[in-house]
Amino acid sequence: MSSLSPILLFVDGDDNSVVHSTLRSNERLLVVQAHTVAEAGRYLHDGAFRTAVLIASSATDDALAYCAIAARADVALTVFTDADVSQFPSTASVYSSGQVTTDSIESAMLGETGKATVPVAATVGDADIRRFFDLTPDMLCVVGADGRFLMANEGFERLLGYSKAELFAHSVTDLVHSDDLATTRTRLAQIASDTQVIDFENRYLTKSGSYRWLSWIGFRDSEKHVTYGAARDITKRKEIEAELKLRDDAMRVSGDGIMIADCGAPDMPLVYVNPAFERITGYSAEESIGKNPRFLRGSTLDQPGVRIIRRALAEGQSTSAVVLNRRKDGGEFWNELRLSPIHSDNGLITHYVGILNDITDRTIMEQALRESQERLSAILGSVKDVVYSLPMDGNADKYYYSPAVIQVTGLRPDQLYANPHLWYDAVHPDDRVLLEKRDQAVAAEFAAEAEYRIRHVNGKLSWLYDRAVLVHDAAGMPTRIDGIATDITEQKHLRQTVIQAEKLAALGELIAGVAHEVNNPLAIISGHAQILEMTQTGIVKEDAQTILKMANRASEIVRNLLAFARKQDGQRQMGALNDVVRAALELAEYRLVRHGVNLTVELQERLPPIVMNATEMQQVLINLLTNADQALRNLAPEARRVTVRTFTVVENDQTFVIMEVADQGPGIPDDVKHRIFDPFFTTKGVGEGTGLGLSICHGIVVAHGGSIRVTSGSDSGTTIMVKLPAGV
Repeated sequence: MSSLSPILLFVDGDDNSVVHSTLRSNERLLVVQAHTVAEAGRYLHDGAFRTAVLIASSATDDALAYCAIAARADVALTVFTDADVSQFPSTASVYSSGQVTTDSIESAMLGETGKATVPVAATVGDADIRRFFDLTPDMLCVVGADGRFLMANEGFERLLGYSKAELFAHSVTDLVHSDDLATTRTRLAQIASDTQVIDFENRYLTKSGSYRWLSWIGFRDSEKHVTYGAARDITKRKEIEAELKLRDDAMRVSGDGIMIADCGAPDMPLVYVNPAFERITGYSAEESIGKNPRFLRGSTLDQPGVRIIRRALAEGQSTSAVVLNRRKDGGEFWNELRLSPIHSDNGLITHYVGILNDITDRTIMEQALRESQERLSAILGSVKDVVYSLPMDGNADKYYYSPAVIQVTGLRPDQLYANPHLWYDAVHPDDRVLLEKRDQAVAAEFAAEAEYRIRHVNGKLSWLYDRAVLVHDAAGMPTRIDGIATDITEQKHLRQTVIQAEKLAALGELIAGVAHEVNNPLAIISGHAQILEMTQTGIVKEDAQTILKMANRASEIVRNLLAFARKQDGQRQMGALNDVVRAALELAEYRLVRHGVNLTVELQERLPPIVMNATEMQQVLINLLTNADQALRNLAPEARRVTVRTFTVVENDQTFVIMEVADQGPGIPDDVKHRIFDPFFTTKGVGEGTGLGLSICHGIVVAHGGSIRVTSGSDSGTTIMVKLPAGV
């Protein structure tokens, strides 16, 4: 076949059935398959032929124009394409791809003998070629053997900012980024030594000082000793690639497992898992991809978290849930799974991204913490002490009071959280300074204690023993005050009872000795006074009567003193307290009625019997009625009311019999209430009382194993309650 035979070029992707048909009918035809339009341009430039036909239906406008320009001027070129050819050189004949037939190809080949009948589609001049050269959006250039620019289109100025004069002053490598220089020189050397079209990428310096990524293709014209090059700005693509790589790297190194499922495929299989997913589950990417993520759940499908996930998938929503999954080795782990849908441009969900977080250790710790808190709450709910925690920053969410605070103050914990000052307001005004000093000591010494009174919302006062400590954080800064407040009201009363008993015991010993010493002289005085009264008359007799009266009063005082000193303890036996009460009322009723006192008696029937000395119990009630009578004397007659009651109470499975005397008198002032059982203490005027009545009552009741308590307030009357054990 002659070297000047016509050449038929076609580019990959075009239908070549017509080409093969043409080859069978024309053995002189040289057929070449080019992989790219640029490669076709090399054949058109270097081949030894006069007639050429190029089939490139899918080529781009710019690439095809480059190919046409590369063809030698003496080649009769016919092109079949659908690209825009308005700026083709005038030497080319152009047809649409739809006209590719065996006849049309053979007609084009006749141009070799000058018999071509194919009309030329368009004719353009050199000026048109130059205009096309400058208007293309890519950068086109010709580089000389010395590496300097010989020709460049206006794309260089548009993209890089350099004028042609500035560009021609540089070699093609002067503006290459230093990191890309070695690769660029290697690729240029390949172009210079080979006739192949070479492509490569590098960063090029712009006039503004920034760099743009360029994608180059170039080939060498060995006859003209020049290199033809075309470059396209791929900076945006590089940025996208870098962003995608960053995301891919982040997903790859993430400590959380990441999986992506394809919503468009049947059963929504996994299409991606990261290394953390493999580490957490034990399944490799090869074992996981293509499966629905449910393979991790094993047999535990019916879980609350699974139902949450199913609902979110059905509704196309994001969600998070905790599910129990199974590893490849069979071990279970708690998975905190977060799911989010990925939407296409038209709003359809294409994929779901799942983030896995192994929270097994955290779940175990949380469960242990919940159990510990439940146990602590149960303990705090059962103890009578008030346990509290007070934050230093005053954050209401950090306050804590145990349920016992309701019994002590009548306030709910949430009320104290909302208004922490309610506790301070409930403290007795006289004791608030004690609480303030305690808080100051805590701040200075980290721990302190105090005893103070606090008032219940119903008015009842209680004694508290309050211990507090200052808690610091890891940095040593104070964060809160923790404390325990114990109700010591009963202990206070018991302590006072013990002190009172000790005082009375010591005083009783003294009084007993004094009383016995006084009894002898009184007996002599009384005896002589009686003799004088019987034997004398007149003023001597009157004086004797006065002496006898005073001696009898002194004897009565001595008897009271001996009773107080418990030197006359009688025998005790089982008896009915109501009988004692009725007998005492018979003795005291006349005096009460004479003083205008309205007496009310409320006796519970069938009281259990008690072990007692009836005479002593009668003395106790008479003393209490006498005190009540005296307390009412300055009141109007209608206000003089006294009530005597008996009833039973059960405390800690033990029954007690109560005898209670209540009056509507002026009451006992708070500042003396704690002294009413002291011997010789009285609020009456001089000569109106010895101050031994309540002391004697106290001694008798305590000796019977009971207790006596006073409830009184200013202008609210007084109630004295005697509590005695039943059946003992």
